[in-house]
Amino acid sequence: MGRLLLLYVMIAVSVQAALAPLSAECRLQPGPHRTVARIVDGETLALDDGSEVRLTGALAPRAYDASAEPADWQPETAAIEALTAVAKGRNVVLGYLGNARRDRQNRHVAQVFVVEDGKETWVQGHMLREGHARAYQQKDQRGCWQELLEHETVARTARTGLWATDAYLVRPALRPRDLAGMSGRFVVLTGRIAWVAQGRETTAIGFTPTRLRAWSMRRGIVVMIDNHDRDLLGHLGGDAKSLEGKAVEVRGWLEQRLGRPEGTYVIDASLAGMIDMKPDAMTTSTARSDTPPRPAQ
Repeated sequence: MGRLLLLYVMIAVSVQAALAPLSAECRLQPGPHRTVARIVDGETLALDDGSEVRLTGALAPRAYDASAEPADWQPETAAIEALTAVAKGRNVVLGYLGNARRDRQNRHVAQVFVVEDGKETWVQGHMLREGHARAYQQKDQRGCWQELLEHETVARTARTGLWATDAYLVRPALRPRDLAGMSGRFVVLTGRIAWVAQGRETTAIGFTPTRLRAWSMRRGIVVMIDNHDRDLLGHLGGDAKSLEGKAVEVRGWLEQRLGRPEGTYVIDASLAGMIDMKPDAMTTSTARSDTPPRPAQ
């Protein structure tokens, strides 16, 4: 009985060590300690207890991104192979951020860490650094955004993995015609904010200069943010109008909504997106080592 108690304590200490913080915002709560039985796709693991876990924050490439056949889309198959190599058959511990621990399919929504021979590998960080995923964040899952983005930057700067494929090019937000046929897809855009319109419940941000007063009729790329989510705008969130003229990068799922003029695309940043301030061009800073994000014990 004493030995079992000691073993339990050792496992608990190991789990906490794997989840120690890199930033105050990225505070993870330790979850189950399981073994990966199989790889479902480039961002989903099946565990030995029959449950599944989705790698939140690391969006794997899919054939849908380029209207390709799944079996023939090399970035997708490469991501599955990379995830298989790093996780299949390995012991993992899940780390939860906030209260959202399951999705609609009852899958765990977690950061995942491989624990082997006293070493920990952050699976999301590994996939991003190798160019097999893009960083994103969803509502209630925003705390580890900076760590995710920094790991992505390593592959993106070197143009490795999916970043070497034209389908995943970072596109200018000023040219919506280049986005034709991309509705429903995850995109990364860069541009300078031309206008900001603040409503009672939402703030709209546009990249195409216009003289129209009614922002609901303005063409081009429009980013929508719920007013209670203005922290997405960083330190300027309290004064959204001061964003006009700022160079930014925005990412999220692109939509063409009914009632909008033809050629208008919307990204709902509050749902699952991010606006990142840029001095001028894409930063080339490198990420930290492949150490997982580590919240307070």
